[in-house]
Amino acid sequence: VVKAAVDAGYRVRTTVRHPDDRKKCEYLYKLKDEGKPVELVKADLLDDDSVWTDVVKGCRYVLHVASPFYAGNKTEEELVNPAVQGTTVVLKTALAEGVEHVVITSSVVAIYSGDYKRRAQTDQKPYTEDDWTNVDGLVPITQAYDKSKTLAEKAAWKLWEESGRSGKLSTINPSLVIGPPIHSNDGTSMKLMATLLQGTVPAVPRLPLGVVDVRDVAKAHVLAMAKPKASGKRFILSSGVLRLPEITEKINNCMGQYGYRPPRLVVPNFVPKFFGFFLASVRVFAKDIENPLNFDNSQSRNVLGISYENVDDSIRDTCEGLIEQGFVKATSKYAEAK
Repeated sequence: VVKAAVDAGYRVRTTVRHPDDRKKCEYLYKLKDEGKPVELVKADLLDDDSVWTDVVKGCRYVLHVASPFYAGNKTEEELVNPAVQGTTVVLKTALAEGVEHVVITSSVVAIYSGDYKRRAQTDQKPYTEDDWTNVDGLVPITQAYDKSKTLAEKAAWKLWEESGRSGKLSTINPSLVIGPPIHSNDGTSMKLMATLLQGTVPAVPRLPLGVVDVRDVAKAHVLAMAKPKASGKRFILSSGVLRLPEITEKINNCMGQYGYRPPRLVVPNFVPKFFGFFLASVRVFAKDIENPLNFDNSQSRNVLGISYENVDDSIRDTCEGLIEQGFVKATSKYAEAK
């Protein structure tokens, strides 16, 4: 997002928890070293209003993109509290400082998660920005991330309404973010793609996932903040829905020639369904596997003007980026070809 904003001609003040750690912030310092107008300041999601007042002061736009995302078994408090508190304090401060437009990164899990009754319908309509996740139907801990994103976004819209809509607010709701990583500190979604590329699991379930390129996500934030008509709107970002076997097939199509062997076997649906009787976490995935999933991305195309990256290109660029950034070791065939 920082790169997209700079490329669009904006000066950027970005927050990091450890600005003196040049290794963790290497991608930002690289922009600075290239002469880009990027300023790093220290701040944390759990800092109080005074810290964020100094951060926001003088800014025309605020993009709040930070939120904890773990695939492991973190407690709900570790995910929900920072997400809600961080979103609230940033938006509250931005409104107080007269920021023109605030754009908050939410997620599609704040739209459809846990809605298995609707997804089981054969005539299921695509999810739109009018839909909301019912947090009471989520599985504790297993779906804590979904809960954190939903409650954080709802808190933002509530605060904005209570302020009398004194500024402009938009939320970006991306699906699984793929595409080329620009640094070696990328998180959970990249770990999933690295696992598939390396073939470290023998088989994958038929889990459906909406996917979107990181470049489209970054572009959407920058477009939304500069468009008054984007205010008051949520934007689903998804270039399409693929099941995991389809993703691994596409990985094989572009990377198999270099000796990479993504999993080609498919876990039968009855396996997670059986283990779901004993494990709540597996029960969630078993329901996801059985049901279709569709998103309506027309609002992002019509209002923001997003033209989505081709999914095949995104997957190829993801794989090559994972190798270039050291997530995945280059095979001899890949090294020779590149």
